[in-house]
Amino acid sequence: MTATHKHAGGTTVALRHRDTLIALADIPLVEAFLAIDRMDILATHPAGIAVTGHLAAEIGDWEYKARYRAALRVGQLNEVQITEAREVETFVRLGDSCLSPNERSAVTLALHRGYRLALDHNNALAKALASASARLSDIRLYHPREVIRDLVRSRTLDVEDGNRMTALWTE
Repeated sequence: MTATHKHAGGTTVALRHRDTLIALADIPLVEAFLAIDRMDILATHPAGIAVTGHLAAEIGDWEYKARYRAALRVGQLNEVQITEAREVETFVRLGDSCLSPNERSAVTLALHRGYRLALDHNNALAKALASASARLSDIRLYHPREVIRDLVRSRTLDVEDGNRMTALWTE
């Protein structure tokens, strides 16, 4: 199953099957790609990366934010919206948790669309899911380091850059 999405810049891209997409909620991972100005590498991930509009608001550095918006404009990221009533309800129910709006929207995508979730806050996530009547076992977690590992294995990211990026977000 392939769906399409039209980016703000007018570019239409094919989205991969929803079961393979990774809902990216980990801001330090995104900022590591932004730090080396290589969102194009993240865009080559074999599974496909999905983000929501909440992610940009959580990027702190203005230069990184500009790079992120440029990546959206040229179609390097799949920005998806939470629009279905049940998705919106879950997002709201997660509002009482300690998760950020970006994390809540990515969790919502994982719960309702079957996307894998790239997030490194298992304890907070387990508590948040309880408020949405869900369990950690309802989500396919994908550790942010696995994103880097996959890109190194596919030879789109060299080991040295992968190590540098990992060091950036673990500081």
